[in-house]
Amino acid sequence: MKENLVFIIVIVSIISVYFYSKGVTNFEYSPLFIKAFIFVVLVWNIPAFILLIHFYIENKDTNFEIDMESDVIIIEIKGLTKRYKLSDIDKSTYNLGMYHKNNIDNKGRFKMHISDFGYWAIQFNNGDKFYFTNLLHDFLHDKPFIKKTKFNYWFYPIINKHLAHK
Repeated sequence: MKENLVFIIVIVSIISVYFYSKGVTNFEYSPLFIKAFIFVVLVWNIPAFILLIHFYIENKDTNFEIDMESDVIIIEIKGLTKRYKLSDIDKSTYNLGMYHKNNIDNKGRFKMHISDFGYWAIQFNNGDKFYFTNLLHDFLHDKPFIKKTKFNYWFYPIINKHLAHK
């Protein structure tokens, strides 16, 4: 939402300054301009809509709870509850957008409207794999509590079950 608001304010400001500099004092936004602008904003948000829908579908029937004191993670999917020890996690990977790589290399990447999407891929010693999106728990700015957690950075962080632990 914040990126959309900034985008709208910047575009409206640029257009207003442009027409003011051309000497137009009674400029009004036409209905056609407003419709075109709404269309552009919607098209610009298609990647975020796709991720939101994809993440919702992936985790709509999923809940998980982590009890650090008991070293247990409780995962409920479609009414089926599984309990694992945190020490049984074989692979832990945070899959984040490229913007978050700035914390490592300070390249100055711009924050995009999809930068706030990511998912946590975990695999247990018995081979069970789970993918928890940040719609369930916003882990993007937290330090990983699993010491062997790796980070993958993607331009478009859609859940790819084949590449999640690479």
